[in-house]
Amino acid sequence: MRALDLDYQRQGVRSAWAGWVLLAVAVAFAADLGSAYFELRAQLQRDEARAARLARALPAQGAVKTDPKALEQELIQARDTINRLALPWGRLFNSLESAQADGVALLSIEPDPEAGTVMLSGEGKDYPAVLTYVAWLMSEKALSGVHLVKHEIRVNEPLRPVSFIVSAAWSRGP
Repeated sequence: MRALDLDYQRQGVRSAWAGWVLLAVAVAFAADLGSAYFELRAQLQRDEARAARLARALPAQGAVKTDPKALEQELIQARDTINRLALPWGRLFNSLESAQADGVALLSIEPDPEAGTVMLSGEGKDYPAVLTYVAWLMSEKALSGVHLVKHEIRVNEPLRPVSFIVSAAWSRGP
C-alpha cells in the first residue's frame, strides 16, 4: 500500500492572468450595476416630479359635494336605481320570451317601475302577426291590461311591415 502524500502548501505553477481576468470582469460588472442604479434613480426622480406636477394641475376628483341640492338629487337617483334593481325583471323577460308569434320582432322594452306598466314596441310582418303577438301577451300571467296602443303599416318599405306599440300592466307579485 502506498502512503498518502498530502501537500497543502503546494508550490506549483499558477495562472496569474486568470485572477486578473476575474477581477476585471467583476469591476466591469460592478461599474455597469452602479451606472444602471444611478440611471434608474434619476428616472424615478423625474417621474415623481412629473406626477407631482400633474397632481397639482388636476382638480381634486372625488371631493365631497357640499351642495345640499346636488346631494338630494343624487339620493333620489340612487333610490330610483335601487328600486329598478329590486324589480322582478326575470318574470317580465320570461313572459316576453314565452309570448311567441312568427314574424314579430320586439324592438324595445320600456318599463315604468313607478306606474307598474311596460311599453313594448316592435315590428310585425303583417297585421295578423301583430294581433297574434298581442293575444299571446294577454295570456301571460305576469302581464295584465294588455292592449295595442298604436300600429302603423309602413307603406314606404317594400315588405310593408307593421310597427306597433303595446302597453301592459306589469304584475310584480309571484
